[in-house]
Amino acid sequence: MGDPPRLAPLDEVAKFAAGLETQPLVCRASSHVWAALTSSVREVGGHLHWTTDCEQCETTRTIVYTLDGYIVTRRYNYPDGYRQRGMGMIGKHGRAVVRKEMFKRMLGDA
Repeated sequence: MGDPPRLAPLDEVAKFAAGLETQPLVCRASSHVWAALTSSVREVGGHLHWTTDCEQCETTRTIVYTLDGYIVTRRYNYPDGYRQRGMGMIGKHGRAVVRKEMFKRMLGDA
């Protein structure tokens, strides 16, 4: 097995979250809103590729299924500014920091 992913330091996550535009921040804090009605499904090489767009931040998700309905993989295409390369994975404590920034903005403390 490989090494576990490196978690992003919480102070870096806080700086990153503070610099995010509101829509990507909301998606990182509370998850995406997938637009099922504008999605597409196509068959490619014996698999179904179901692609949907987030209604809030323009992220695109493609889930690849077997013809029996099992998930093979998920792929995401994020808009510019959604990710911070080199920071490390945002774990559960980092997600709490992101939500704290969202609450701060919701309450008008930003």
